[in-house]
Amino acid sequence: MADEPEKTEEGVEKSSSEPLVPELELAPPPVAVRALSPEVDARWKAVFYESLQPRALILQEARVAKRHREKMLERKQAKAEPPDPLSQDWLEGRALGLETRAYLLDKLLPTLVPGVEKLLRVAERKKALPTDGGPGAGRLDPLNFLGEFLMRQNPSYQLAAQPNPYVRGMQAVTEELKTQVPETTPHRLAEVKALVEEKRQQREQVEKIKSRVEELRKQTLALQFKEWTRDTSGQIPLALIQSALRSFLEVVPSAATDSEKGIYARPLETVTTLEVKVNEEEFVEYLLSYIKPFSSDLFQQLLRHLLQCANDARDAIRHDIWRRMFLQLFLDCDHGKVGLLDRPRVLSLLESYYDHSLERARKGCRDPRKWPIVELDDIDLSEFWGDLRDDGEASSEEPTPRVPTPPPRRLSEEAAALTLILKGILSEVDVAAPEARMEAPEAEGSATGEGPPRGPGGGGAHDLRLPTTFPAGQPVPPRGAPQLICGEPWSGELPASDLSFKYTDYGKEVREDWDNENSRFPDLRMNMIEIQARGPPSSTSAFEKDSLNLPQFVQLMETFVGEQASLPVLKKLVQFVKEGYVQTEKEKIHQLERVRQNSFVAWRELLLAALFEKWDNECSGFLDMKEVDAVLSTFKEGMEQEALNKAKLQLPIPQWHPSGVVKLTQKDFQAYVELVVSELTGNEDEVLDNMVEFLMMAVERTHQERLRGSARRKWLLQIEQAAKTSGGCPEPVYQAVFKALCRDADAHGDSKKISASISLLEYNLIVPARGDVLLRYVACTEDDAPYVLNQTLFMDMNGVSFAAALEDKPIHVPRVQLHGNVHFWNHDRPVKERKGSFLVLPLEDIRRRVFGVLGLDTLRDKSGRALFVPHEIRFYQGVANMFSRAYHHLRTRESLVQVIFTALEWLSARAPALRSITAYFMEPGENRMYDYTLRKALSSDLKGPVDIPPPPAPVLSRKENNFSRGYLFRCIDSSLVVAAHAYQEHHIAVPLRNPKGQAILVFDLNLGPRERLPSCEHKDLQKMLKMVQAATCEILKEDSGDLEPYYVLEAEYVGDWRRGGVLFYRFMLQDLQNCIWNLDPWLCFGEIQCFQQPPPLVHTILKSVLLVLYPQWAGTEEVENWKCCIQKFDGELIENICYFDPTAAYVVVRPEILYACLQGAPRKAVWQFGSAALEHLFNWTQTCLALIQLAKKLQHHESSAPSSSALLTPTLSRSLRSSQISSNPTTSLA
Repeated sequence: MADEPEKTEEGVEKSSSEPLVPELELAPPPVAVRALSPEVDARWKAVFYESLQPRALILQEARVAKRHREKMLERKQAKAEPPDPLSQDWLEGRALGLETRAYLLDKLLPTLVPGVEKLLRVAERKKALPTDGGPGAGRLDPLNFLGEFLMRQNPSYQLAAQPNPYVRGMQAVTEELKTQVPETTPHRLAEVKALVEEKRQQREQVEKIKSRVEELRKQTLALQFKEWTRDTSGQIPLALIQSALRSFLEVVPSAATDSEKGIYARPLETVTTLEVKVNEEEFVEYLLSYIKPFSSDLFQQLLRHLLQCANDARDAIRHDIWRRMFLQLFLDCDHGKVGLLDRPRVLSLLESYYDHSLERARKGCRDPRKWPIVELDDIDLSEFWGDLRDDGEASSEEPTPRVPTPPPRRLSEEAAALTLILKGILSEVDVAAPEARMEAPEAEGSATGEGPPRGPGGGGAHDLRLPTTFPAGQPVPPRGAPQLICGEPWSGELPASDLSFKYTDYGKEVREDWDNENSRFPDLRMNMIEIQARGPPSSTSAFEKDSLNLPQFVQLMETFVGEQASLPVLKKLVQFVKEGYVQTEKEKIHQLERVRQNSFVAWRELLLAALFEKWDNECSGFLDMKEVDAVLSTFKEGMEQEALNKAKLQLPIPQWHPSGVVKLTQKDFQAYVELVVSELTGNEDEVLDNMVEFLMMAVERTHQERLRGSARRKWLLQIEQAAKTSGGCPEPVYQAVFKALCRDADAHGDSKKISASISLLEYNLIVPARGDVLLRYVACTEDDAPYVLNQTLFMDMNGVSFAAALEDKPIHVPRVQLHGNVHFWNHDRPVKERKGSFLVLPLEDIRRRVFGVLGLDTLRDKSGRALFVPHEIRFYQGVANMFSRAYHHLRTRESLVQVIFTALEWLSARAPALRSITAYFMEPGENRMYDYTLRKALSSDLKGPVDIPPPPAPVLSRKENNFSRGYLFRCIDSSLVVAAHAYQEHHIAVPLRNPKGQAILVFDLNLGPRERLPSCEHKDLQKMLKMVQAATCEILKEDSGDLEPYYVLEAEYVGDWRRGGVLFYRFMLQDLQNCIWNLDPWLCFGEIQCFQQPPPLVHTILKSVLLVLYPQWAGTEEVENWKCCIQKFDGELIENICYFDPTAAYVVVRPEILYACLQGAPRKAVWQFGSAALEHLFNWTQTCLALIQLAKKLQHHESSAPSSSALLTPTLSRSLRSSQISSNPTTSLA
């Protein structure tokens, strides 16, 4: 017992720690302490903490247990002997200060009051309280007694005494008073506790509200489930719900920009099949997992959107039934199983059906003689511009109500009741949003909907207001959506939704024929497959005026029947076409022969392309004609030299070049071989096979060379892919170029470290005295950016870059340190380290005009492997060639954007009923052989400026938008116009085709609630689309080299992407000039000349025409007097109109005068007047005015720009003389 430690409040700690103190104190001080190594120190600390941590945990647990026991005893004592309530009198308001009362209660009264009580008891016991001054009055001194008591009973030293109830009550009052004293720790602690309690109550209230709201939302969503068309098992495909959620982000203006989550509680999933389905309970839970953070208003919008999506899904099911009927109709009409039907014959049958059917039977059907059934190019020019008849179907000013079968429905009565409840939910009690610093637990639970939501449009519990009462009574059973489509239940599948994929190879004997043909050339088979994979996706079809494949036929029929067709009408139409489409045996044979011929031509193109790649193993992009001639001259031991010479004379390539090298591109090589084959005697197919086999045997590649060529071709294709998927941004192209160069140097160039730069030619508007053009470095490798990027090389600066550009051939400087006249951009590099090799490659466009140079050097390589070997130079030429293609692809895209931009500006003043237009470019997808994506190019609501999204623009993929934007992909697949209905709005998807008939862009025309535009606006829309298509084909043909640039207007000589806007108006001007040329002045203006006092509209238009041609007549009698004005309109004036160039330098028209004059000629009034001549003149005046303003903008841009930008790079003219280049050529290194 002698060793038992003292029992104190810290008894447990002292008993555990005291034995350690003597050991530390008695330990002798070390003589010399050597520092432990880090490893030993770490091990010692690990052992120390491992032994100390259990003891610390034991001490902590002991103290916690002791504290719990003390609190338990206090609660028991308070329950057995509650505190005296008289102590609460201290909390009443008195004159005594709060701090004084707290001091008295804390320091004095807990001892004074019991002392006074004891004093009174002792005095009474000792009879020391005589009332009349008796003998006991002096026996007790009360002050001494009370003082001794206070000293003995000091609370600071009283350990075992238990306070009486009154004292305990006063202690409680003291603690409460302390919390009311400002600027004290108890006061702050009390405030924090009160705030925490308030927040806890708020959270409980919010959780209760949320649970009630969630329950109501579950009921509403359960009713929403009944609004959807379910399959035979009573389920809904999950893909439809996901599509509705994804499209809701487009509808809600407050949707976040985060593509992963948006306004939802978790990221959206993607299910590409209809096989995954959900029942009612799963439907509700799935939606709730996304919409937990939704406010009441946002939830209301979602309910409306879900109802629209349910109607759209029902329409999609109905249209899928139609498409299956048309699919079977195609199979029945395709008697030869060639996969094609005669398009003129189909259109003729539709015209016959439309003309001979009853009005009720053809209600909703589109006229097959008009757009969008017929092509705009097929409409006669005079009818296209001069047909002013009002279409009864299209001229209505009121929106055309949509009447589908079945008709659109609204929410059931129970759903509507719950909707009203949710709209006014939590309307009585406003709950303030908890502060973020006190809501750490809720912040963690926000993803699950337990805390305040994050992100725009989310809203939270503080957005909700609790109603005091709810509607009583039993809910009315919901009607639910009709579950029978065309009289049959839905199977849950849409088998006709992806005809472009399912029937890609239908009717094509190409695969079978190619398999047989490729057996003769097994070495080229893989090359042919790779080349075919680089082409357009197999799901797309090129438009042809003479034939329709299966997807195109189905889409044409669907466009013809419109939205209001019934099942009996469709059956009659199908039966009519099936019986009317008849082919003779001769026609079947002719069609089969044509299909086989087309298949053979396609196979031959692939075969020769694969042969070209076999020859061009280093991927330079061209072959030297001398090398090809040398091999061909040995064919049949040189006996066919005459045929070779004849073919060479017919080859449409330049026979002379500054470099002295005649390059054969893949296209030229194919044409050359075909010409040689055509000059040889014998069966053409056999001769071609023998020629290909001979050329294959002439070039033998080792396995290592083939692997090297395959890797290099893969890297080059990545440059092309970057250009097509960058959304018009050049940076990814530059990165792909440098990545290809560095990879090849590492893999096939002895791991050389190279530096590269790209410089583009620009007109020298900075210092014209230093040369007509300059080279501006627009991109380079990362290490050289501080020294090279944005540098300018002038023609008077010594350098081989301009020499390579003028001579159009690579220039290789093996050792720059020995060159003598080298210009180094990096002046920080020491002279001793300026060693290496330098290579300059010219960048050529499709017509072999130089527009820049690609430079490479090895100055950063220290290994001594500085020289570029021939196979590396050939590959670098291929990189330059591929970059040229990528660069001009971006320029072409800019030109097309400019065409569309100009077209939308023109249409915005003429089609106010059109709600919006959005344009999407087609880009290769992940699996480019089968699929593609759509990138947003620009959009307009036709009321404000055109919006061009900054790169990277939003992208639509088929798997994520197959239901909400599926009509856009069907438009690209078929290259035909597609009419659709989405979210209670009518849409028209119009393709923009390349010269081969393949869609490269799609317009999404939003008509809003109306099904058709008024006739005037409908015609103007067609004009815009026709001009855009014509300008697009012109640009693509010029950029591909199939058409030489042909300039009609002076403004077209601008020579860059801005020419696209001029082209749009040029084609419009030419069409109008042709229409006016065909006018008979006596017949067309005779009726107008009869007016003694003409309508103001007529006089205004004629005056505007004269002011365009003769601006000096403004304000004179020549135009203000009607008789003088009308006399000017004769054959000579028409001739002047047809040859007038509004962009010519001599034109001095003042646009503000024309604007003021045309204010009296509204577009709609001109249309309603009904005169084709006035219509032509009005449009011609408007077009001239637009061209005049555009020409002035171009002139202002040229005069104000300090230098041409990278996109304005001119090609180097062959007229530049070599005397402008320094006689001492030097390099321009990084």
